Formats: sequence, C-alpha cells, structure tokens
Amino acid sequence: MRRRRPRSRHFRRELAALVRHLHSASVFLFSNVLIGTALYGIGNFQQFLDSTQYLLLVLVQYLAIGAAVITVVYFVFGLFEMVVWRRFRVRYVVYAVLITGISSILAVAGGTLTTIAVY
Repeated sequence: MRRRRPRSRHFRRELAALVRHLHSASVFLFSNVLIGTALYGIGNFQQFLDSTQYLLLVLVQYLAIGAAVITVVYFVFGLFEMVVWRRFRVRYVVYAVLITGISSILAVAGGTLTTIAVY
C-alpha cells in the first residue's frame, strides 16, 4: 500500500504560515526570557527588593517553559514541513535545539532558585 502525501498548494501554504507563526512566538518568548534574566542579573547588583527578585524568577521560569514547549512544537512542524517539501533545512534543527536547551536550563535554574528563595 502506497502512502499518500498531501500535495495541494493550499496545504503547503498553510503549513508554511503555521511554521512562521510558531517561529515568531518562539523568538518572542525566548527574547522575553533573556530580558527577564538580564533584569534579574541587574537586580542582584542594584539590590532590588526580594519580592521583585522572586517575581522575576517566577516570570523567567514560566516564560522559559513556554519557550521550550513552543520551540518543540515548532521543531515538530518544521520537520513535517521538511518532509512535505522534501527539503532539509538545518536552521529548524539548530534553532530548535539551541532554544529548547537554553530555555530548559533557565527553567530549571529558575525553579531551583525559586525553591531556595522560598526556604
């Protein structure tokens, strides 16, 4: 039995638009993670209030989790788009691995620091 591949232009256009939107969402969330991390670092030197530091940690943690999840979804749909278009694009793989890795590290670090800050 032969597998049928979707060949319609409409399907390909919609898939490409979905991948573009997921890419934009991933970049937006990751840039917010970096901004929140920078504010936390600046706050350590400027001696922000403890409640502000805690809020920044929680915010960075949730943003990092969201960025990691969105980037994994972006990676999956990017792979699907590569199969449909029959082209291998290195940027999907490299971008998804980098962003997911960095976001996961920041999420774990934020969770660890949040736990330490509470106790």
